Amino acid sequence: KRTVNTHNTTMNTHKIPCNASKKINEPDNQLMSIIRKKFEEQNEDFKEAGNKWKQVKNSNGNTLKKTTKKSSDIPCFQLIGSIKTSFQDFIDAILDDKITCKWMDAREEVLECFRVDESSPSEKQKEELYSYDIIKTIHSAPKGLGISAREFLVCRSWRIAEEGRWQMILFSVSDDRFPVEEKTVRGEIFLGGWSVQSDPNDCSNLLIREIAHADAKGNLPRSLVSMAEGKEILTEFEKLKSLLSHPQAR
Repeated sequence: KRTVNTHNTTMNTHKIPCNASKKINEPDNQLMSIIRKKFEEQNEDFKEAGNKWKQVKNSNGNTLKKTTKKSSDIPCFQLIGSIKTSFQDFIDAILDDKITCKWMDAREEVLECFRVDESSPSEKQKEELYSYDIIKTIHSAPKGLGISAREFLVCRSWRIAEEGRWQMILFSVSDDRFPVEEKTVRGEIFLGGWSVQSDPNDCSNLLIREIAHADAKGNLPRSLVSMAEGKEILTEFEKLKSLLSHPQAR
């Protein structure tokens, strides 16, 4: 098994199970091309290159920033924080739906998955192909406000980036096989995900960045949606941090 060792922190990069109803042996080449581009686009966001990020809030050592990208007038959020946990526990909390439901106000269903055999000696395969899931995420609607639940059909992929950094991306896809559920509105995630690396000053600490750029769709006022999204990002990160700080809760 290929592992990455970063400041005494070990990751099993291919130990992520496929919990989908359908596992495919050959990837969608067009989708794989988009995945590669999205990884690089996310890296540019994390570098804050070309975007004027403004701090929105600082809470319990976590910083929330916001910017507007050239491609859309919808705000893009970035959270910068840290959690004392292991890489493997963090990855499990992000990708295992039995754990995500404990800190996310949403339910996930993995519809399809592709896995790269990272133990393969083929360097070309490691460099050009990435494991991915097609998932549907449904966010419950606030009660009593007459607002529909929101669902997102997304591709989720991950890799080990430079310097042992773990990177995960999310972006919306269109697929006629997976229609919109009744009484929901399908939103769009332009780009979301995480960048995680070991703290060089504390091997028990992970330095974390999260990107969230999404359109909830519907007729809700843009300012209201933006305010709610920023609050949700901070709240969910605090829940994730608390969960990982108390292993018995998992």
